[in-house]
Amino acid sequence: MTKLESYTLTEYGGVTRTSDNASIPPDDRNRDWCEYLEWVAAGNAATPYVPEPVTIEQVQAQRRQAFVAESDPLFFKWQAGNDVEQAWLDARAAVQARLPYP
Repeated sequence: MTKLESYTLTEYGGVTRTSDNASIPPDDRNRDWCEYLEWVAAGNAATPYVPEPVTIEQVQAQRRQAFVAESDPLFFKWQAGNDVEQAWLDARAAVQARLPYP
């Protein structure tokens, strides 16, 4: 570990070592993780994790899957004469709220 070493936090609680792009999980039995903790204890700070921006195409694909699984079955029941229109509308609204467009 050199003094010029740097790390970037990851989405899952570990870090990526910048010098060799090594992915280091948060495991006290991992030598690289222990070195990272020593580096932090010496007053250093890792670069924060910044998620990749979500594209509208990704959200559309996620919504399609969610509608098929969650609201479409209720829609077909409603179309068949069952009294589930409000449940269908609620399911659609829940998907839209959970997966907003960017």
